[in-house]
Amino acid sequence: MIDSIVAIIEVKGCWNSELDNAMETQLVNQYLKNNRCQNGLYLVGWFNCEQWDSSDYRKKQPPNLTKDEVQKQFDAQANELSQHDTLIKAFVINTALS
Repeated sequence: MIDSIVAIIEVKGCWNSELDNAMETQLVNQYLKNNRCQNGLYLVGWFNCEQWDSSDYRKKQPPNLTKDEVQKQFDAQANELSQHDTLIKAFVINTALS
């Protein structure tokens, strides 16, 4: 027997202007609203690194926090938004060049 899960995934780059509120406004209030699927994953690509071209406007957009600090922030938000039958998880993936 194979167990499976179904989840709706909202993906953002760390420079996205909606980064701080899209977990609620998009994932919860749009994609999961009135949907049989009540499992959501908020996936953030964390691109901050020295190799990021300084002429790229997106380099100045991310919050001035570490990846771990952002993960804690989104974990707390996901816990707050997980109510009743809705389960939200956040994952900040290190996509920086090393």
